[in-house]
Amino acid sequence: MNEFLTRRKNWVALSLTLLMQLVLLGTQVTDRNNVRFIQIWANFLIIPAEQFTSATVDITSNLWHRYVALRHASEENLQLKEQIQSLSLEKNRLDAEVQASRRLQALLNLKEAAPWASVASEVIGSSPSEAFKSIIINTGVNAGLTNNLPVLTPEGVVGRIVRVSAHSSWVQLITDSESGVGVVFEKSRVHGVAKGSGGSILDVEYVVNEENIAVGDVIRTSGEDQIYPKDLLVGTVVSVQSGGGIFKKITALPAAQLSRLEEVLVMKKTPRRE
Repeated sequence: MNEFLTRRKNWVALSLTLLMQLVLLGTQVTDRNNVRFIQIWANFLIIPAEQFTSATVDITSNLWHRYVALRHASEENLQLKEQIQSLSLEKNRLDAEVQASRRLQALLNLKEAAPWASVASEVIGSSPSEAFKSIIINTGVNAGLTNNLPVLTPEGVVGRIVRVSAHSSWVQLITDSESGVGVVFEKSRVHGVAKGSGGSILDVEYVVNEENIAVGDVIRTSGEDQIYPKDLLVGTVVSVQSGGGIFKKITALPAAQLSRLEEVLVMKKTPRRE
């Protein structure tokens, strides 16, 4: 380093001399506006630095404010999502209450219109077996229930009680393979027997081929089985075929939604007290 300065000391001295002369010249010489050149040079060097610094500060400040705003927006979005979820859950709860209220009102209307005394019950279980279609209700002997009482909903016939305990009863659905309901076709007044298929439909038997039965015909209870009162809605014909023997092959869809039962009405076959 010393050798470098020694060999170039003349150039260094000359450079320093020229710089000092320029500084002295800048302090003494002025422009037409009486502004010293040293001040102009200083402004020329300092102002861009100040502008750069100011722009950097502004950009940093803007970025920070945007970051803070985005954080606030993200928090607000999260709060809004939570509020929407809460409102959605509340809406679903209110919808369920409205549906339950409508079902109960329809059940009450059926209870008031029925000629027999009846007991409203809740469905508390169902049979897991495909062969035996049944449900369990929360009323039994203590409510005056016995075997072979008909069970209904406002939509139609559900089935009959086949076993009773103190506080619950087992109801055989009309779709059970061992079930049978005496029926009459609403339009033609032809009689038959609706039997469970073990699935979700009914087979209507003992209707001769000569009878005029069509898809869409409504079937109701005939009262001939001594279990179900006359003229209760059972279902609607969905298929009609001429059988190989003397009887038609007729299938019907139950009117009651047997897979969605929540409340039912059990008729006690005794006159309703006013």
